[in-house]
Formats: sequence, structure tokens, C-alpha cells
Amino acid sequence: MRERFVSKPGRHGTLYLFRIRYTDAHDPAFGEDAIRLWAYDADHAEQRFVEADDEGWKVLSVERVRA
Repeated sequence: MRERFVSKPGRHGTLYLFRIRYTDAHDPAFGEDAIRLWAYDADHAEQRFVEADDEGWKVLSVERVRA
């Protein structure tokens, strides 16, 4: 069976919902957190995350959200 991911039409193709796990690059006591955002691919998702909040976050993983 083919995997299904949460998606919607976008201006330049299909957008997928991504979950980005991240931590504070400077404070190990922070632990980790996650955010979800729409993007065309994993690189686009990571780029959007980094550009939106340049507080020194370290991305741990970027993955599509399954439907």
C-alpha cells in the first residue's frame, strides 16, 4: 500500500505538511520541540523554518506528516 501524506494544492504544485523537530543550538537544557508547516519538499520546509525564526535553532529532523 502506498503511503499517504497530508497535502493540499499550492501555487507552484502540491504542498505537504511537514513536522520539523528542533533544539536550541546554544542551550542543551532546552530539550527538543516540534513545529508543523506547509512546504513543497523537505528542503523548502527547512528553509522556511530557518528564515522565519533565526534564533539559533538546530534542526534535528524534517519529515512529512502521514495522513
